[in-house]
Amino acid sequence: MTLFLFLPVRKLATAAILPLGIAVWLLLLATLARKRLLSGAALLWIYLTSIPAVGDRVIGVLEDLHPPVNLAQLPEAEAALVLGGGAADARKEPPAIESTEAADRLEQGIRVVEVGKAPRLVLSGSSFYWTQPRYSEAEAMWDAAAARGIPPESLIALPPSENTEAEAFAMAQAARERGLRRIILVTSAFHMTRAALLFRRQGLDVIPFPTDYRRVKDRPARLLDFLPSAAGLGNTETAMKEFYGLLYYRLFPPDRR
Repeated sequence: MTLFLFLPVRKLATAAILPLGIAVWLLLLATLARKRLLSGAALLWIYLTSIPAVGDRVIGVLEDLHPPVNLAQLPEAEAALVLGGGAADARKEPPAIESTEAADRLEQGIRVVEVGKAPRLVLSGSSFYWTQPRYSEAEAMWDAAAARGIPPESLIALPPSENTEAEAFAMAQAARERGLRRIILVTSAFHMTRAALLFRRQGLDVIPFPTDYRRVKDRPARLLDFLPSAAGLGNTETAMKEFYGLLYYRLFPPDRR
């Protein structure tokens, strides 16, 4: 099976076992079996997984593994790598990036280079379209970093990668070609555990520099934390994707290239 076919299948399979997918399956079974108990279980499942009180706590388990790092205390490395995910779309003419809430990955990567913690800034990301090679997220971030004053000779845009495993392969190849080994990995705190695992699997010495924290730590509970919201469901689903990914790569370690 080609990579092009495998990636959508894996993403679809993951969607089926995330909170909303599970709720749909429960409601479908309840409809077919005419079981009110299953309908009630589906409603309870949707409620619990969509309230911030649960979503924040679940994603906080991952974020607590990688607390914020003081930039002044960050060790130096041969390159800083910004993982994709901070852009929803981009266009080259005129240059513009539609950012997501993970846009501070690029911002923090630029800061790492600006303060002299790494001489190179490596940018990774998808092509936005699986079927057509267009202006990629890595290229868009390259242009954005250059516009911010990072010298073009210090910038490296990796080929489009559709997931973190592919980004690790691409970075490993670029590192071998340029004689790099130690990198500062810049990505969202909830994503750092899985990302660091995959990059270390490729023989890279990884220094985590987490960003994009979703949970406000030590904030008093509010009534709104117990009301369903898209943000609460989003945090629960994001965390569950990471847990599923960690389990998958523990059972099926990626090949080293």
